[in-house]
Amino acid sequence: MNTKVPVGDSFDFPDADTNSNVATKVLIYTGPLCSDCDSAKRLLARNNIQYKEINIANVEGAMDEMIKKTNAKRTVPQIFINDKHIGGFDDVRALEKENKLQDLLT
Repeated sequence: MNTKVPVGDSFDFPDADTNSNVATKVLIYTGPLCSDCDSAKRLLARNNIQYKEINIANVEGAMDEMIKKTNAKRTVPQIFINDKHIGGFDDVRALEKENKLQDLLT
């Protein structure tokens, strides 16, 4: 389950299973026609990781917020786990391959 909400809204997964990563806050900034964004969302889904998605093209101020939070990175996706900037798709994929992604979620 992904949740698309405006910038500034809190993480809320009301339909979440109590055995899933509900306590973990995963945020992904995405953009239109972004294959890496789609790949990142598929990676999160196949790992049963719920996330909040903010499409920077659809949410006013989202790009500026993303740039501030990522220390001036302007590419999408940008992924955060528990408020820690992970990076883009390649970074989260590397964590998955090294079996370190699940460690960040606990």
